[in-house]
Amino acid sequence: MVVTFNGEIYNSPELRQRLQTRGHVFRTRTDTEVLVHLYEEHEIEMVSYLRGMFAFAIWDTKKKRLLLVRDRFGIKPLYYACTTEFIIFGSQPSALLATGMIRPEFDPKAIPSFLYYGFNPAWRCVYQGINKLPPAHYLVWQKGQSYPTNHSYWTVPCTDPVSLSSEAVLAKTRNYIAHAVTSSLLSDVPIGIALSGGLDSSILAYHITTDAELSPLCFTVRWDNMSPKDNEWPLAQDVARQLGFHEQMTAIDPHTTDDPLVAIYRTLDEPLGDTSIVPLYSLCVAARSRVKVLITGDGGDEFFAGYRRYLINLYELRLSRALPQHIIRLLHAATASLDKLRMVRGETKLTRMLKRILLDPGLFYTVSLGQVPLSSIFSWLSPELTEAFFTDLAMLASIWHDAPHQDDLHRMIYCDLHCLLPEALLMKSDRASMSVGLEIRPALLDHDLLGWAMSIPTSHHISGCQTKCLLRRVYRKVLPPSVLKARKNGFHLRGLSEFLVKYVPHLIARLRELTPLAMYLNISACEKSISHFQSGRLDLAQGIWNLFSLVTWYSHWGSNVPHSF
Repeated sequence: MVVTFNGEIYNSPELRQRLQTRGHVFRTRTDTEVLVHLYEEHEIEMVSYLRGMFAFAIWDTKKKRLLLVRDRFGIKPLYYACTTEFIIFGSQPSALLATGMIRPEFDPKAIPSFLYYGFNPAWRCVYQGINKLPPAHYLVWQKGQSYPTNHSYWTVPCTDPVSLSSEAVLAKTRNYIAHAVTSSLLSDVPIGIALSGGLDSSILAYHITTDAELSPLCFTVRWDNMSPKDNEWPLAQDVARQLGFHEQMTAIDPHTTDDPLVAIYRTLDEPLGDTSIVPLYSLCVAARSRVKVLITGDGGDEFFAGYRRYLINLYELRLSRALPQHIIRLLHAATASLDKLRMVRGETKLTRMLKRILLDPGLFYTVSLGQVPLSSIFSWLSPELTEAFFTDLAMLASIWHDAPHQDDLHRMIYCDLHCLLPEALLMKSDRASMSVGLEIRPALLDHDLLGWAMSIPTSHHISGCQTKCLLRRVYRKVLPPSVLKARKNGFHLRGLSEFLVKYVPHLIARLRELTPLAMYLNISACEKSISHFQSGRLDLAQGIWNLFSLVTWYSHWGSNVPHSF
């Protein structure tokens, strides 16, 4: 038996003890060896016993069979390429490319969704011939067999809403979170926490200090030198003082150095448009000098409805069902006409909203996740890529319709767990941390906790104009009032528009130089959007950043890869 493993099995002590009672003899204290004995006991069914974050491969020397497995939420990445004669796999596409066993082509069909969302869905990879094993899936390969298929071993739970008293719901929520957090702390190396001052990281800090009785170092990005209105630094200080944390500040100013971007794009063998990778990378560099493991709050916004867009979309969906379609069309036509009379460049938020709520609910949510006006995207793309974009929109909309949940909020969460979380947020965390030798553990990503959260009715999560209502009530007596009352800021690059200004001339020059991209993009339309951004169209900032990320990635990684068109 041969095993290679990336991650951490949180329940490895319990599994070890159970396997020892069944006669298994261990030579080491590692969770890697637990995987081998668990496979000997259960073979492929072993996956249902695992808790944690993991991507691993087991080669069964007797059956000449390879098993690839990825954790339930996609915390750890796993890529593969195979034929009937061989299979290669790794944590990044560059690992597969380095073998020289495959010659993948650049797939231009990955461009549209990346420009629109800042990431690619699970079925898209910029390298044709390289595949991503989806979260909560395993793959079995044997030499000579037909092309292997992925198999799901877990799905996002859908249960009847709980019918407990309000106090019972609060108590159970706290217990589930406490168990998830303490389970993730198994380590024989120093642990730190990324303390943003937001609700999720503050909750982690509370449980780490009270339930686990640890006092790890905390690390915070301080933005007030470039974003005076940012209030998360004082919030982080409030939490640190109340819980007795030792505090380390990481102050970054992206206006003064290019070093983070240079280092980041050397590690990004796939394009990524999430601007928060810039501050996260700087945070990881600072944390790595003191600790080996960093606990983060990823997943809290999905599990407990923390995104403000959930609130907005809920009301928009209700409006779409309350108003007849012809009334909405008349309102949209009226606002569009007003935009023209006022000589508004592009569309106002109201116009875009009215256009969006005319759509099928699945397509509505798919479009709502976009970071660029659709009119801009369509103007940038060649006709061939426009067709690929429509395909991706339809497939993303199908995730909404495949959700077993009846209410809109839980359908949105279901969609995010299948796309945004693994393909953007967790990919960003893995690339930023592993590039400096740091392990990030998103402690809230626990499948039992998710099962509980998905059984709680929407009214507990969202009330009026407030998100994350349940968590605010659970921790109202133990966290600072300033944290409980604060509006979510999100972990993103502050001052994005100002940050982009110095890169725009470089972007225009690179667009003109990279003639292969001109086969797929309307360069003049891209330059026109850049000009509009420079003239004050701030709604184009994220789209220009995505374009910049694509061009920078292509310059580093894609220019030497053949094209599939």
